[in-house]
Amino acid sequence: MSTAPLLEVRDLVKHYARPRRWLRRAGPAIRAVDGVSFALERGRTLALVGESGCGKTTTAKSVLRLVEPTSGSVRFEGEELLALPPARMRERRRDLQIIFQDPYASLNPRLRAGEIVAEPLRNFPATTDGAAARGARARRERAAWLFEKVGLRAEALDRYPHEFSGGQRQRLGIARALALQPKLIVCDEPVSALDVSVQAQVINLLTDLQAEFGLAYLFVAHDLAVVRHIAHTVAVMVLGQIVEIADRDTLFAAPRHPYTELLLAAAPQPDPRRRPQRVLLAGDPPSPARPPSGCRFHTRCPLAQPVCREQAPPLSSRGSAEHRVACHFR
Repeated sequence: MSTAPLLEVRDLVKHYARPRRWLRRAGPAIRAVDGVSFALERGRTLALVGESGCGKTTTAKSVLRLVEPTSGSVRFEGEELLALPPARMRERRRDLQIIFQDPYASLNPRLRAGEIVAEPLRNFPATTDGAAARGARARRERAAWLFEKVGLRAEALDRYPHEFSGGQRQRLGIARALALQPKLIVCDEPVSALDVSVQAQVINLLTDLQAEFGLAYLFVAHDLAVVRHIAHTVAVMVLGQIVEIADRDTLFAAPRHPYTELLLAAAPQPDPRRRPQRVLLAGDPPSPARPPSGCRFHTRCPLAQPVCREQAPPLSSRGSAEHRVACHFR
């Protein structure tokens, strides 16, 4: 078996050009993702965390080519996805699926639940294991099997999305993503719209499915408690760049980048007897259209020195090859 990563992203860039206004020049491009690199192994979970607007979701969608990257490299099983023609990319989409943040908005309200889950089988008549799903009956049987896998009853196949609860709708989205037996699933904040008790159920479901089917997850999240439960590796993003990446236990036990430390300090503590030490950042996050020179975090960093404004620190190893941080002083 190959030891190469399932997914390898190198220097991924996505800039959004701003439209020209009447009698005005076009504004500077929005640098949503600006040189992101990471690798994801088979059967593992890599979580992208950071504040809103840092480029997490754009990175995930660029990997799937749901938005076309400006430049960079995305290699899946050694194949360069960004160079694939449309026909070949469509074939590759069997192995690349996504679970969206809002389960209701991502489901067609005019289709019954069984039809929604079976829709990928209609687009790709044979699943990746060669099992035929060409007929309506075969598709319905497979949809019923997928319902069972995600904890839904087969009797619900004929219901419409509005007849399900939020957690059940997200299970529908998971079942649809599983239909073609993918190898990689992008989870775009899949539990942020759910109640806390339902969040735990969905996270446990994703963990069980990963163990059963050997899935790899690219997991986008704000909630660090969720990330700590499901992720194997965590990458912290600031203004379109990764500033720290490490395995979960190392990052939560010994964060090195000042932003990661502040991010963890802001997380709620489950023990009411412990008083959290709140650290407030001065100022607002810079605009991705006009990011600061040097280190992207230096305008709010308590450790900032003149060198931080002049030179961008590289993402390099600090004591361990698996723990990399972009900071001049850490």
